[in-house]
Amino acid sequence: PPQLGSVPGVVVRSQPKCLELDIALKLRIANGLHTAMVYAMSLGGLFETDGCIGHPDILPYLEQLFERDIVHVCAELRIPRLQATPVFSEWMSRLQHPHFGLGCLFVCQNAMQKMGIRLLPSVRAALGTGERPSEFMTFAIAVMLRFLTPVGDQ
Repeated sequence: PPQLGSVPGVVVRSQPKCLELDIALKLRIANGLHTAMVYAMSLGGLFETDGCIGHPDILPYLEQLFERDIVHVCAELRIPRLQATPVFSEWMSRLQHPHFGLGCLFVCQNAMQKMGIRLLPSVRAALGTGERPSEFMTFAIAVMLRFLTPVGDQ
C-alpha cells in the first residue's frame, strides 16, 4: 500500500522498472564499494568491516572510487547523478555505523563472481563514456587478484 512510503526507510515502487534500477544501483554502488573495501582491508590486516570507521585511507579511497568510476553508472542507466548520490551517501553512513561490522574474510568469498557483477560493469561504463578506469578501480581489481594469489606453500 502507498501509505507504507511514509515509514522512514521504506520506499514504495509503483512504476515499472523502478525496482530494477534500485537493484542495479545497489549492486554497483553499495556492493561494489563494499567489495572493493573488504579485499583491501583483508590484505592490510583489518579483518572487520567496522575498521573503516575513521580510517584515514579506506573512506577516502571509497569516495574516489565512487567519484571517478562508479558514478559512470549514471550514463549507462540514463539517470541523473542526483539519483545515484543518495545511494552512495546512505551506504557510506551504513559502513560507518559501529554495529554494522562484518568479517572481511566472510565477505571476500566468491571474489571472481563479485568482480564480474559489482566492479567490472563500472569499468565497462567508464569505457563506454570514453574514459579509462581510474587508478582507484585498478587498485580495487589488483587487490582482489592479489587476494586470490597463493603465497608460499599455499
